[in-house]
Amino acid sequence: MKTILALLIIMTILQSSSCNKKDPLGPQIINNSLIFVLKKNNNRLTDSILNNIKMYYYTNGQKIRMSDLERGIDEGTFLANSLGILATRNIGATSGDDNIKSYYLEYPNGTQDTLFVDYRHVSYNEAVNNNCYCYYPLIEVRYNGQVAPIDTSISAQKVYLFKK
Repeated sequence: MKTILALLIIMTILQSSSCNKKDPLGPQIINNSLIFVLKKNNNRLTDSILNNIKMYYYTNGQKIRMSDLERGIDEGTFLANSLGILATRNIGATSGDDNIKSYYLEYPNGTQDTLFVDYRHVSYNEAVNNNCYCYYPLIEVRYNGQVAPIDTSISAQKVYLFKK
């Protein structure tokens, strides 16, 4: 009897604390990161290139740098740095709130690639009905005009693969 009572109490606590569609706090304001890896001939770019890539966009003719573009960090078994992963955490708000969709990766040698990143800032009703249950769903990512695939060799995170 004590075991059943304990299980009922635990189930009640878990059910009342879990996130669901009736959560009074609403949908999650999740980290709107874009996580990606750049590969050339199926190999990641060198550290000297990855450490010096810049990301920027234009607004009103002014070049604005995405200062939060960073290398991934090796954590436990997820070796983001070793895999050459890059991430920008603020791109969801920049794309969704400021309607900036075109971005540029600038390499140390001066060449650049183009990105189209479409996050949408949606209403509460839309947020509770979308797959991510969030206010900033990611709609589309393109690299140099092509839809960017997910790197299926990386399973710990959703990482986009940009092939040079």
